[in-house]
Amino acid sequence: MNLLDSPDAVHASDGSHVQSVRLTMPPAKDLMMGTILALSIVINIWLIYEYRDFRTQEWLKNNDLTFFKTNEYADLKAKVLSQESLINSYGLRQACKEK
Repeated sequence: MNLLDSPDAVHASDGSHVQSVRLTMPPAKDLMMGTILALSIVINIWLIYEYRDFRTQEWLKNNDLTFFKTNEYADLKAKVLSQESLINSYGLRQACKEK
């Protein structure tokens, strides 16, 4: 076999830079393991989002929005309206005092 035909041959001349670039593929076992690991990560992320969406849908279906009518949010509208009327009446008093 001729030295120039070998894949490790480096061609250089006087005063030039020597550059040898060799691209090699990792072993097939490493490629398969990397692919399996990447697929596992992607599938796990997808399943987490699907599970979260399923739990949200289940929560909304089970509560049927009665949670907001019967729990601490039930009298929220009344509180907001009463505070709004207090703010408006205070604002009117302030406007009357300023004139």
